[in-house]
Amino acid sequence: MVYVIDREGEIYTIEEQVTIGRSRENDIVIKNVYTSRKHALIYKKDEGYFVKDMGSKYGTFVNGEKVMEKELKEGDRIRIGTEVLLFSSKPLRIEKDEKPITDALNILHTIPSDPVIDEIKELLGRGVKNFRKLENEKWKYQLLYEISRMSMDSSEDEVVKLVLRRMIEKLNAEFGVILLVDENLGMRFLTSIEREGNPVAERVSRTIATEVFHSGEPVLIEDAMSDKKWSVIDSVKDLKLRSVLCVPLKHENRVVGAIYLENRKLAGLFTEKELSLVDSITGEISNLIMESRRITYMKQMHRSIISSLREKYDFSQIIGSSPSLMEVLEKTGRVIASDCPVLITGESGTGKELIARAIHYNSKRAPFPFVAVNCAAIPENLIEGELFGYRKGSFTGAVRDYPGKIKEASKGTIFLDEISELPLHLQGKLLRVLQFGEITPIGGSAEKVDVRFIAATNTNLKELVDTNRFRRDLYYRINVVEIELPPLRERKEDIPHLVKHFIKKYSEQYGKRCKRISKASLVALMNYDFPGNIRELENIIERGVLFSDGEVVHLPDFEDFHGSTLKEVSAHIQKKSRKSDPRRAFIIQTLEENKWNISASAKALGISRRHLYRLMKQMEIKKGEE
Repeated sequence: MVYVIDREGEIYTIEEQVTIGRSRENDIVIKNVYTSRKHALIYKKDEGYFVKDMGSKYGTFVNGEKVMEKELKEGDRIRIGTEVLLFSSKPLRIEKDEKPITDALNILHTIPSDPVIDEIKELLGRGVKNFRKLENEKWKYQLLYEISRMSMDSSEDEVVKLVLRRMIEKLNAEFGVILLVDENLGMRFLTSIEREGNPVAERVSRTIATEVFHSGEPVLIEDAMSDKKWSVIDSVKDLKLRSVLCVPLKHENRVVGAIYLENRKLAGLFTEKELSLVDSITGEISNLIMESRRITYMKQMHRSIISSLREKYDFSQIIGSSPSLMEVLEKTGRVIASDCPVLITGESGTGKELIARAIHYNSKRAPFPFVAVNCAAIPENLIEGELFGYRKGSFTGAVRDYPGKIKEASKGTIFLDEISELPLHLQGKLLRVLQFGEITPIGGSAEKVDVRFIAATNTNLKELVDTNRFRRDLYYRINVVEIELPPLRERKEDIPHLVKHFIKKYSEQYGKRCKRISKASLVALMNYDFPGNIRELENIIERGVLFSDGEVVHLPDFEDFHGSTLKEVSAHIQKKSRKSDPRRAFIIQTLEENKWNISASAKALGISRRHLYRLMKQMEIKKGEE
């Protein structure tokens, strides 16, 4: 027979098994939104007891670890939703006060002794001892329960201060401190408080603490000032120590710190009983401190990752300064503060997902997930389950619950790329999510969801609406704000900046020394229309960096350069307006840099003198022009 204790101190007896859940049919009923109707089972197996999750939605946790099935040990904390149950092999239902027993003993001591009275005295005396033992057990489990409730949302400092306060109250200590071992086996103070709960100066006997750190064994001193071993220690004399108790905190058989308690007025305050009491909970306290530190570290890592993502997708990282791009960024900046749906349109390769990520990571939703889904990449028979999720057993192959991409993006952003490919029969289901904030998994019931929608397409959705291939109501719902990305051929002034960015990126990635592109190659790039847009330009530069050995990237060295040879450049130039052509300005700039020296300029451009003369004639370039 074992027991579990809830937050109200209610004790439940377990003989063979108990069921736990939200339904009244369970032995232990826990009513909160994070508890499933049939959540978990605690049952006896062989000589032990086990907890088993019954397919709950939010999971079952033992000492902070999510489990499906686990053997329980003394003092384990079982978290079901927001409720925490303590597992114990000992009953803790005891009287609130031992006074009636001691009063009876005092009365019996006034009665003349006889065998019956003596037997009653012995029984009552044993009762007082057992009562005090049970009181210690009750105190221990109440403390562990308080800690378990705090540790889910509280800081490490709050947890350890609670421990110290309860220790000082129970043991009548004047002062307490929790020490941690640093990397060099020194010590640092995690927290320290006096009996009234106020923080105090960090003054302890480092000699005592160091011995505990090195030996891994507790130190109990009844009267340090008269103890032969300790009375000669300077720190003991300086602090005028009397009662001292220092117990190691261990994690995975390694000393990670110590609980240090003292009283400088009273000697003999701490005995083996107090040592045993403190020692009985050090394992749990060590685990909680380490868990709290792990959670703190994970939170710091999460903040660091979000910060780096904000920096990566900051608008300053979007390359270019063309008027069309500036218009896009201005419009994007306006939608960040709101949660309105956004439709990003533009040709393939123009950076639609980059803009979507910039919106997310610069908004209040940045700490939460950004989930990207390409609607065109998922087979039609699978896309409903992929987006909306499904319940175990809802169809052949559904061996477990799956939340779906929209649910995974909870509190964050769902990015639906190629939304034009979403089947018509699912468009109505998506519309309901946008209108009512509800998703309905396959085989499940409606659930609330908080998520921002950003959609993207490279097709004309209005035409699809007019031909009944896309729902009109969904179109208007997702098209609250439309951001149209210009193709690269309409923002060619950004090409030099993009080239510089990609050269730096791939030089670092491949360990190259590339710093710039040859002028001849840049001329070719400036003249190319890039049907694949920025993605195609990036691919060309990556390939160029990969095969370059020096500081300059030469693209015309490749046979397959999308037809952009200098010969074709010249032919193309003839078809364009000479005065407004950016290549003309580029050649003039090169000539000026070389003081109009034809040979030097031709070399810089990577062409012959004759070729340069021909280009100058075609473009009507004369010395002294700007």
